[in-house]
Amino acid sequence: MMAQVIPETFLSPEQQLALFGGSCLLGIPCGLLFDVFRLLRRLIPHHPAAVAAEDMLTPVLWGILLAGYTTAFAKGDFRLYYVIGMLTGFVLYECTLGRLVLCIGTAFCAVVRAPLRILGWGFRSFCRKVLCIFVGTSKKTKREQKNAQNPLHSPP
Repeated sequence: MMAQVIPETFLSPEQQLALFGGSCLLGIPCGLLFDVFRLLRRLIPHHPAAVAAEDMLTPVLWGILLAGYTTAFAKGDFRLYYVIGMLTGFVLYECTLGRLVLCIGTAFCAVVRAPLRILGWGFRSFCRKVLCIFVGTSKKTKREQKNAQNPLHSPP
């Protein structure tokens, strides 16, 4: 009788179930990352291009988390059920703890927003003053260059 060779990547059903459970738990940091971007948008108004960049960055970061998970726990073997588990964990997080985190974060944003607006107003007025100084200097320099290019007229 020949010994049957089991591939190195073969996982028992118990191991697969444990990896699926771990990928479900991976949905929690994905949900937290999603909530951080949502709260950041509530705290600071964003340009639509910045919102689009954040929306594209979120799944990229999720992919990095998933790649790290497969490398650390699954010996680099990628399975579709890791993605399904991660998305399941994300949905469960958003339906349960995500609502609580979002409510607490929104209240925190409301408290922090007023001092940030005051600081933002001060920063904007400082930038305007600095800009006026540089623009005034630039106009003066252009005027001096123009005068230097004009030859002096001798009196008649």
